[in-house]
Amino acid sequence: MKTDIPNTIVRHTLLAAIAGAILTSASAQPDLAAGFSNPPNAAKPRVYWWWLMSLVSKEGITKDLEEMAAKGIGGVMIFDCAGVGAPMPAAPSFMSPGWRENFRHALREADRLGLEVSVNMCSGWDAGGPWITPDHASKHFQQSELIVTGPQKFSGKLPKPVGDTPAYREIAMGVGT
Repeated sequence: MKTDIPNTIVRHTLLAAIAGAILTSASAQPDLAAGFSNPPNAAKPRVYWWWLMSLVSKEGITKDLEEMAAKGIGGVMIFDCAGVGAPMPAAPSFMSPGWRENFRHALREADRLGLEVSVNMCSGWDAGGPWITPDHASKHFQQSELIVTGPQKFSGKLPKPVGDTPAYREIAMGVGT
């Protein structure tokens, strides 16, 4: 004799699973909406925070971080950037005692505001430093042109490109200019 008990059990199990999924989905909706309105820090964006020529102050650091936190930023990556060109006001050099005090202040303020902080390992536009020799520095492409009418065998030299400049590292460090 055949029985319907296994079919009944399967049917009831499926109905319970479907009801559970519906109830779970319904209760997750407010959490999902709340997560978009007030996302956890792990879901907030991180931004580069350029300390151009190390020209930062403790007051400016505090104001910057407070504004970023107020706008929903979750963290910063400090990128100190040495520069060249016009004379600028004096500022603590990258990793000098004054620079490190500004960095410690930034860490304290970020902690107070619940922001993550990371830092680039060196200063400069090219993320290099004086320890990078020109043969390992960032490169740039230069070209020259020579029109040769053929057919013929060519054994000359191409002209040197106009505007030959030193390696990018040397430009960023103010060497050779």
